Amino acid sequence: MSEQSLRDLLRDRAAEVEEADLAGAAWARARRTRQRRVTAVASAAVVAVVASGAAVVATGGGDGPGPTSPTPQTTTPPVPTATAGTGPVPHAVRAGRQHGAEIWWAPEKSAEVALPVRDVDGVPETIDLSAGAPPHRPGMTATAAFTVLAEDGQERVVLLGSDASTYSLDTSRLDPVADEGGNRFVSLGDQGLAPDGRHVFFRQVSSLEVYDLMTGKWTSIDTPDWVAEGARWQIESAAAGLGGEPPAADAATIWVPEVLGEEDGPGTVYRPSGQGLRTDWIAHYDLWEAAGAEPYGPQALDPLGIHLSGFGPATAQQMFPTVELVDPDGARVMGADVVVTRDQSFSNLSVLVLPFGGADGARWNACCPVVGWLGGPETVLLESHGNEWRVLGWDVGTRRLWRVTEVVGWVPGQDSVVGRWAALGPR
Repeated sequence: MSEQSLRDLLRDRAAEVEEADLAGAAWARARRTRQRRVTAVASAAVVAVVASGAAVVATGGGDGPGPTSPTPQTTTPPVPTATAGTGPVPHAVRAGRQHGAEIWWAPEKSAEVALPVRDVDGVPETIDLSAGAPPHRPGMTATAAFTVLAEDGQERVVLLGSDASTYSLDTSRLDPVADEGGNRFVSLGDQGLAPDGRHVFFRQVSSLEVYDLMTGKWTSIDTPDWVAEGARWQIESAAAGLGGEPPAADAATIWVPEVLGEEDGPGTVYRPSGQGLRTDWIAHYDLWEAAGAEPYGPQALDPLGIHLSGFGPATAQQMFPTVELVDPDGARVMGADVVVTRDQSFSNLSVLVLPFGGADGARWNACCPVVGWLGGPETVLLESHGNEWRVLGWDVGTRRLWRVTEVVGWVPGQDSVVGRWAALGPR
């Protein structure tokens, strides 16, 4: 028996033992309420995908257990158990190997509230996007940045500071922005906040407007018309955002494509100060080619992985597979959101399926953009959009799911919200 076959056999046996206690009853209940999708065309949920499909705007419309905190552990923590009077703790259920990947099935969105809580430095239990937050003060970097677009077209920008408090940002210098077809999109996209949390950029028709959270100063970077919509941050310094020191002014740079909408191609790299550095070619690769999976949202790289392995960082992205998947009780499902992860060898794939639709309070289509990695390649963080918007954690390749925070202070059906996160974990 090969080493890989032995690992697969042990994984199967371990998953069977772990899941026998809770999975059967949970899946029986879920099947009675779930309305399965039979087509890859969504949806009853009202979700707009902006920035050429890159930024998801929310509107109304295991095997071995993993770590229990962002810091390395010397002992293996127990699998979460039921709290007296609350019933079983929800968890992911393994559905075997399909299309070259290990498939895990998340519980329904209604079960998220019962997930065990995982504390993340700088992230409070709830993030309030309501109007009236105090103005941002220079010197405070950000853990996340959000734009709330109201029905009347007014935008408000709310920053989650590194002190876990929320702040408003005055963006009166910005114009409302639309693409070449006249379709309105928010100026802060899902690529807007730098990984180190020091800068945030806003897209305009012919420029990027960059705000330095340390100095409180704005910089305008002129661009050809429309291409600023495809701008993204990239790490320039190997130590960017690590070690607890304030990030350097040039630790991250901005890549602006020469042609909007192409997955592979050249672009100009700028410092946040506006200085053009060079032309870089960015190559897109499919994380889950065997499933014909269509990507949504940013592709998240583990910022520490490149220093821990010669293979490079672990990678994760929200995707929409174009093939049938089989759930843990044998039903075939066509049309599901998934989060795809590849390990540092860029070969082993683990996939978390997140069922959407079917009832009030369910996840919306394109529900779950990846937030990032929690200080290493073991735990990936992801958003779960619906009438309730949460950030969840998954210990990759295991049954363990976590509830990290909930985003409140917006009105489903009236407000559209887009967010961007800095790298979490040790900084």
